[in-house]
Amino acid sequence: MYILIFILINKTNYIESMKNSFLLLILFVTFVILIVIFQIFIYSKQGSTSKNIILNNISEQILKTNDQNTISLNNNQKKIFRDLYNSNKEVQNILNSEIIDCANNFSNDLPNPIQIITSQGRLNNDSERIATHESIKDAKKTYCFAFAYILTLNHDYLLKAENFLVKWSEISKSEGRPIDDTLFEDFVTSYDLIKNDLNQDSKNKINTWFRQIADSEIESYNEDTPSNRINNHNSHRMKMIGLIGFTLNDKKYIDYSVNGYKHQIKNDLNSDGSSFDFYARDALYYHRYTLEPLLTLAKAAKLNNIDLYDYSVENKSLQKSVDFLVPYILGDKTHHEWLNSTVAFDRIRANSGDSTFVPGILFSPDQGLKTIEIDYFFRSQDLYIIQKLKNSNGEYPDSFVIIESVQKE
Repeated sequence: MYILIFILINKTNYIESMKNSFLLLILFVTFVILIVIFQIFIYSKQGSTSKNIILNNISEQILKTNDQNTISLNNNQKKIFRDLYNSNKEVQNILNSEIIDCANNFSNDLPNPIQIITSQGRLNNDSERIATHESIKDAKKTYCFAFAYILTLNHDYLLKAENFLVKWSEISKSEGRPIDDTLFEDFVTSYDLIKNDLNQDSKNKINTWFRQIADSEIESYNEDTPSNRINNHNSHRMKMIGLIGFTLNDKKYIDYSVNGYKHQIKNDLNSDGSSFDFYARDALYYHRYTLEPLLTLAKAAKLNNIDLYDYSVENKSLQKSVDFLVPYILGDKTHHEWLNSTVAFDRIRANSGDSTFVPGILFSPDQGLKTIEIDYFFRSQDLYIIQKLKNSNGEYPDSFVIIESVQKE
């Protein structure tokens, strides 16, 4: 090493004597490698303080990488989102109407968290269900605050979103019912969008809340009925575990949801594109209700470089099951719902006066809008179906399409 240092110190004379510049380059690279090895050796001989500094620096780099994990918009996409908002009048009008106005309308509202979400298996007139759906409006409010902050960088919106998330994290608990926990989706999306701008105390509380939800869902799978382990219940379960996993960058939850997704493709979907839910309920209403969470999970995975959308097994795939629904959304086919449902709760809802579940009612194409809008992330040709359902000729029929267009960047 000292010879090399001597050579470099006397580089003028040495270079003059060098006839081959390639040899000089090799010599320099060797010197650098030796210096690096020497530094590593010195650090290894020092105390734990120096070692911890090195480990902390590595951890910081890992955290910076993890900050790019997203189910919403990464840092680059947030800038694209703002630029599009500021430069495109059509986009600005839509986002002002659906995001900014929403955030402003609720700016004086206080969080209204409820300890236990109670919606699954309840009638519309059930008092606990009514209380749940009134309280869970906070999720949409938080969503508006979070996206309004990203658009405007106004910290008032950030503080509102943070306050709602923290208050819910302090009170709400999951009991592992997927049709209840699926109502938390907007909370998770909102947190994913703003998590890098929150203080650590808030993040710790929210992370703990989300882990409790995911853990409850994993635990409840083992206690659920055989049909609920393969129908729309499990699709929503896997969606929530996956969204939380990607948001927290937790491999345990990510792996569980990815395996669960594949389980659903194999057991919930059929090779002709239909689904277990479609035949069990004799309703496209539930066919699209099992597709929506699977599409949302597949999108979150794709945003993190995992391709689930194209996964197929036994000639079954999510894309094929979306295609099964499309003719009914376009009106090329019709279906009379609920006539042969095997689930007694469907008849109970109909008898209670809920017109959605009256046997024989035609499937409404509007019920497929959310399915097609999520699928648009994967297939841009879906835009014409969305435009038809929204009665719009615009490139961006609504804020959801705008956000997905940016997510494709």
